[in-house]
Amino acid sequence: MSTDALAFTTIREDWNDYRLENGTLYRIKVTITNLRRGKQPLERMGEFSTVVNTEPAPEDIGQPTEKQVAQEADALEDVRFEQSSRTTNIYEDSEAEIILVTLMMDRIRKTNLFSSKGSRIFFTDARISISGVVPSVNESSVIPKSPSDITAVT
Repeated sequence: MSTDALAFTTIREDWNDYRLENGTLYRIKVTITNLRRGKQPLERMGEFSTVVNTEPAPEDIGQPTEKQVAQEADALEDVRFEQSSRTTNIYEDSEAEIILVTLMMDRIRKTNLFSSKGSRIFFTDARISISGVVPSVNESSVIPKSPSDITAVT
Protein backbone atom coordinates (compact mmCIF):
# COMPACT_ATOMS: atom_id res chain seq x y z
CA MET A 1 0.00 0.00 0.00
CA SER A 2 1.13 3.53 -0.64
CA THR A 3 0.98 6.51 1.67
CA ASP A 4 -1.69 8.28 -0.36
CA ALA A 5 -3.69 11.14 1.11
CA LEU A 6 -7.21 10.18 2.14
CA ALA A 7 -10.29 12.34 2.25
CA PHE A 8 -12.10 12.13 5.58
CA THR A 9 -15.24 13.28 7.34
CA THR A 10 -15.29 14.49 10.92
CA ILE A 11 -17.78 12.53 13.00
CA ARG A 12 -16.83 14.07 16.36
CA GLU A 13 -14.16 16.48 17.62
CA ASP A 14 -14.29 17.81 21.13
CA TRP A 15 -12.25 19.52 23.83
CA ASN A 16 -9.93 17.86 26.34
CA ASP A 17 -10.21 19.82 29.59
CA TYR A 18 -7.57 20.19 32.30
CA ARG A 19 -8.04 22.01 35.61
CA LEU A 20 -4.74 23.54 36.72
CA GLU A 21 -3.82 23.74 40.41
CA ASN A 22 -4.59 27.48 40.55
CA GLY A 23 -8.07 27.03 39.05
CA THR A 24 -7.30 27.89 35.42
CA LEU A 25 -9.26 25.76 32.96
CA TYR A 26 -6.96 24.74 30.08
CA ARG A 27 -8.81 23.35 27.06
CA ILE A 28 -7.21 21.83 23.99
CA LYS A 29 -8.74 20.39 20.84
CA VAL A 30 -6.76 18.28 18.39
CA THR A 31 -7.91 18.08 14.78
CA ILE A 32 -6.62 16.10 11.81
CA THR A 33 -5.46 18.33 8.97
CA ASN A 34 -4.06 15.62 6.69
CA LEU A 35 -4.74 11.88 6.73
CA ARG A 36 -2.66 9.32 4.81
CA ARG A 37 -2.88 5.59 4.29
CA GLY A 38 -0.02 3.65 5.89
CA LYS A 39 1.80 0.58 4.62
CA GLN A 40 -0.36 -1.89 6.56
CA PRO A 41 -4.14 -2.39 6.27
CA LEU A 42 -5.96 0.10 8.50
CA GLU A 43 -2.69 1.90 9.29
CA ARG A 44 -3.28 5.64 9.14
CA MET A 45 -0.88 8.54 9.63
CA GLY A 46 -1.88 12.12 10.16
CA GLU A 47 -0.88 15.70 10.58
CA PHE A 48 -2.60 17.57 13.36
CA SER A 49 -3.53 21.05 14.44
CA THR A 50 -4.40 22.15 17.96
CA VAL A 51 -6.67 24.86 19.27
CA VAL A 52 -6.26 26.07 22.87
CA ASN A 53 -8.75 27.98 24.98
CA THR A 54 -8.29 28.99 28.62
CA GLU A 55 -10.48 30.35 31.36
CA PRO A 56 -7.64 31.87 33.40
CA ALA A 57 -7.36 32.28 37.14
CA PRO A 58 -6.33 35.85 38.16
CA GLU A 59 -2.62 34.95 38.31
CA ASP A 60 -2.78 33.74 34.68
CA ILE A 61 -3.94 37.12 33.36
CA GLY A 62 -1.39 39.68 32.19
CA GLN A 63 -0.42 42.16 29.52
CA PRO A 64 -0.20 40.61 26.04
CA THR A 65 3.37 39.86 25.00
CA GLU A 66 4.83 40.44 21.56
CA LYS A 67 5.77 36.78 21.30
CA GLN A 68 2.64 34.63 21.04
CA VAL A 69 3.98 31.09 20.45
CA ALA A 70 5.72 29.25 23.29
CA GLN A 71 8.84 27.18 22.67
CA GLU A 72 10.77 24.84 24.98
CA ALA A 73 13.07 27.69 26.08
CA ASP A 74 10.02 29.67 27.30
CA ALA A 75 8.85 26.91 29.64
CA LEU A 76 9.24 27.65 33.33
CA GLU A 77 7.85 25.58 36.19
CA ASP A 78 5.57 22.57 35.94
CA VAL A 79 1.93 23.09 36.81
CA ARG A 80 -0.03 20.33 38.51
CA PHE A 81 -3.28 19.51 36.74
CA GLU A 82 -6.23 17.16 36.75
CA GLN A 83 -7.93 16.00 33.62
CA SER A 84 -11.58 17.07 33.65
CA SER A 85 -12.50 15.38 30.38
CA ARG A 86 -10.77 13.31 27.73
CA THR A 87 -12.38 12.82 24.37
CA THR A 88 -11.62 10.56 21.49
CA ASN A 89 -12.18 12.26 18.16
CA ILE A 90 -13.84 10.12 15.51
CA TYR A 91 -13.36 10.41 11.75
CA GLU A 92 -14.40 8.31 8.77
CA ASP A 93 -11.97 8.15 5.87
CA SER A 94 -12.77 7.80 2.17
CA GLU A 95 -12.36 4.02 2.43
CA ALA A 96 -15.15 3.87 5.06
CA GLU A 97 -12.70 3.08 7.86
CA ILE A 98 -13.15 4.67 11.26
CA ILE A 99 -10.20 6.61 12.69
CA LEU A 100 -9.85 7.42 16.40
CA VAL A 101 -7.59 10.23 17.66
CA THR A 102 -6.86 10.65 21.37
CA LEU A 103 -4.68 13.25 23.13
CA MET A 104 -2.75 12.21 26.25
CA MET A 105 -1.34 15.16 28.22
CA ASP A 106 1.96 14.43 29.98
CA ARG A 107 3.06 17.82 31.24
CA ILE A 108 1.93 21.46 31.41
CA ARG A 109 4.39 24.27 32.15
CA LYS A 110 3.93 27.99 32.72
CA THR A 111 5.58 30.59 30.54
CA ASN A 112 5.89 34.37 30.97
CA LEU A 113 4.04 34.81 27.68
CA PHE A 114 0.49 36.14 27.41
CA SER A 115 -1.94 35.90 24.48
CA SER A 116 -3.43 38.89 22.69
CA LYS A 117 -6.41 38.52 25.08
CA GLY A 118 -4.13 38.57 28.14
CA SER A 119 -4.30 34.87 29.07
CA ARG A 120 -1.09 33.06 30.05
CA ILE A 121 0.37 30.83 27.35
CA PHE A 122 1.39 27.37 28.56
CA PHE A 123 3.94 24.95 27.09
CA THR A 124 2.69 21.37 26.96
CA ASP A 125 4.10 17.91 26.35
CA ALA A 126 1.48 15.55 24.98
CA ARG A 127 1.11 12.42 22.88
CA ILE A 128 -1.44 11.80 20.16
CA SER A 129 -2.73 8.31 19.46
CA ILE A 130 -4.25 7.53 16.06
CA SER A 131 -5.96 4.17 15.53
CA GLY A 132 -7.78 2.60 12.62
CA VAL A 133 -10.83 0.58 13.57
CA VAL A 134 -13.76 -1.17 11.97
CA PRO A 135 -17.39 -0.87 13.06
CA SER A 136 -18.53 -3.60 15.45
CA VAL A 137 -21.35 -4.44 13.07
CA ASN A 138 -20.89 -6.00 9.66
CA GLU A 139 -22.10 -2.97 7.73
CA SER A 140 -19.31 -0.49 7.04
CA SER A 141 -21.87 2.22 6.28
CA VAL A 142 -22.91 2.37 9.95
CA ILE A 143 -21.15 5.27 11.65
CA PRO A 144 -20.52 4.79 15.37
CA LYS A 145 -21.92 7.40 17.72
CA SER A 146 -19.33 6.77 20.47
CA PRO A 147 -16.08 4.82 21.04
CA SER A 148 -18.04 2.02 22.72
CA ASP A 149 -19.76 1.33 19.37
CA ILE A 150 -16.51 0.29 17.67
CA THR A 151 -13.95 -2.46 17.96
CA ALA A 152 -10.24 -1.74 17.56
CA VAL A 153 -8.23 -3.65 14.98
CA THR A 154 -4.79 -4.74 16.15
